[in-house]
Amino acid sequence: METHRMKTKLLFTVLGLTGILLWQCSEPNYPDNIYDPNEQGLPDPVITSVSPADSAFSGIGIITITGQHFSSDPEKNLVYFNGNRGSLQSATETELVVQAPNLVADSVKIQVAVIGAYNFAEFDHYKLYPPVVEWGNFDHFFALYAMAMDSLENLYVSHSDDRDILRVFPNGERDPNPYGTHSFLKADAMRMGPAGELYIARRYKSIYKVPAGGGAASSWKNLPGNVKAYDLDFDQYGNLYTGGRKNELYRINVLNGESSFATVATYPTDVHVNAIRVFDGYVYIIGDYIGTDTTVIQDGIWRNEIQDATTLGPTELVIDWGSAMGGSDAPILNGITFAEDGTMILACDNVAALYSIDPPYTGQPITPIYTEVLDPPATKITWGNGNYLYVNSRSSDDTKKRIFRVDMVKQGAPYYGRSL
Repeated sequence: METHRMKTKLLFTVLGLTGILLWQCSEPNYPDNIYDPNEQGLPDPVITSVSPADSAFSGIGIITITGQHFSSDPEKNLVYFNGNRGSLQSATETELVVQAPNLVADSVKIQVAVIGAYNFAEFDHYKLYPPVVEWGNFDHFFALYAMAMDSLENLYVSHSDDRDILRVFPNGERDPNPYGTHSFLKADAMRMGPAGELYIARRYKSIYKVPAGGGAASSWKNLPGNVKAYDLDFDQYGNLYTGGRKNELYRINVLNGESSFATVATYPTDVHVNAIRVFDGYVYIIGDYIGTDTTVIQDGIWRNEIQDATTLGPTELVIDWGSAMGGSDAPILNGITFAEDGTMILACDNVAALYSIDPPYTGQPITPIYTEVLDPPATKITWGNGNYLYVNSRSSDDTKKRIFRVDMVKQGAPYYGRSL
């Protein structure tokens, strides 16, 4: 009896649905069927080549895809890397320029979809590799400060917890034994100098030195007037330039046995020297104004031409940083270095970790770089002997408090102390 009732209900349900369908088909106000059996869609896109041919940087790499049947309307092209969408930069019917997503993989399938076409174009076996990698196997428990590099690409790092200097080999492995030790808390700046001796500034009146091959740092020379040294660098003549808590730059030649520092440049009143870099016949400094006059340059980059082995030329303002970067909202400058081609690289504490400026610098665009793959701060920087820039990030985020190696895709300018 129960089975008979269920069959009866099923019969009425089927008849009811059939009636609804028949009514819809005969209803004159029901929308037309949008299916067009004759619609073929747009021609399917085709990839004929990709440049760079086999690999690019993840996150920042710019890739040119050449082919057919793309759309000249950028909004109608979708480019995927293993399912991760890239950022389209430009489009024509035969070429797409796309920025790679932040994906690291050895085997990437590139797919191009064009709205209106039914099928993807595909390009297999591409590689996306990281432009920035952690270096030295450090974690947030290491309190790391100044860095220096030797001519063999060994990286030296001041470690305040144990008051020692750690060495990272060119393969990224850290030496299990300290390279050097120091009695003070930390080194604020270090440079490899002639004969493999490591020179240290520590915001104190003395410059310290670690002997070649490692060992204990000892006081070497004092700055005049008990000025505290913040940074230092060498020129091709063997001169060590240093400065800090005063508006002056000092020089001493470490090759000819000079006994004391000489004052070789002055900067505007109450400007302290925070960073120094020698490049292409000039000594560049980052200066920070510590006075109360809001009408003067608050932060800037100055330089002096190296006229001979003992003399610098007049002080020139290169960049009024505050005016160029928004006044009081300007990123805090921490360091300066150069590529061999003249590109200036600045390390900053906030907004972006790195900025680049092309010569002649004054009036040139100031461009944040590597923002997709490197977060601020860049507390200390030093360029190796090739394309790699090393960045010490003393971040408040424990997961990012590391030393990073950044592939700059260009040769760094020489650090003269390494080769003397």
